[in-house]
This record gives sequence, structure tokens and C-alpha cells, in this order.
Amino acid sequence: MAWAERRGLMVLRVSFSLLVLRQAASVTPPPVQEYETKVIVCESQSTEINCENSLINICTAVYGRTDKTTCPDDQVSDTTCGVDVVAVLDRDCNGQSQCTVIASNDLNGDPCKGTYKYLEIAYTCTGNVFLSTFNSH
Repeated sequence: MAWAERRGLMVLRVSFSLLVLRQAASVTPPPVQEYETKVIVCESQSTEINCENSLINICTAVYGRTDKTTCPDDQVSDTTCGVDVVAVLDRDCNGQSQCTVIASNDLNGDPCKGTYKYLEIAYTCTGNVFLSTFNSH
């Protein structure tokens, strides 16, 4: 085979290889299934929110008490108290893949004096941690 023919085949192979690599690089991973997860954390307890390979998005978060059956306790005098703590959890958890949350008056004061409280959180796992890291550079 003449040098010109071999060179032509090498160029063709390199071009084909680059095309295959380009196509592989442009394939986007399947979207992360987004569904809302609800978590209840009794006062003075903690929980770990974990979105493996994706990012936490806090939808709702209320600290206080709205019923007698959740986190039952002898100290339940008020069942109509609660404070929205989404802003606090947004600051602490949103955009991370994991976050530890403690149900305590440190979240935003004591909304139910003399009543045993709980933290009710709804969140989704969204996006892809690797793509977010890559795109931020």
C-alpha cells in the first residue's frame, strides 16, 4: 500500500475516532428522578438529608407542632404553633448533596413555649452534582 493511501486511511480513522468521542461527550446522563421526600424530626433529634449524586432542594420546612400524634409527648399543650424555617434550611442545605439537620429552637426561636415540637421537612433531590461542579468551572 502506498504512503498516500495509508495516510488517507489514518486520517479517516482519526476523523472517525474523533466523531465517536464527540458523540460520547455530548450524551447527557438521564435526568435524576425528582420526587418530594418528607421527613419528620422530633425535637432535639437530628437527621441526615442525603441526595447521592444530586443536590438538595428544600421545598417546605416548619418547626413547631400542628397535631398531637406526630412525635407524641406529655408536653403537648399547643397544636397550632409553628414557624416556617425554609430560609434557614435553604442557607444550610440547598445545593449540597448531604446535610445534617437538628430540630431545635436554634432554627428560629421557640414557636410553642412549653410544647414538645418537631421539624417537618419536604425536599427534592435535583440536578447532578458532577454536572453542577463541572459547569461551575
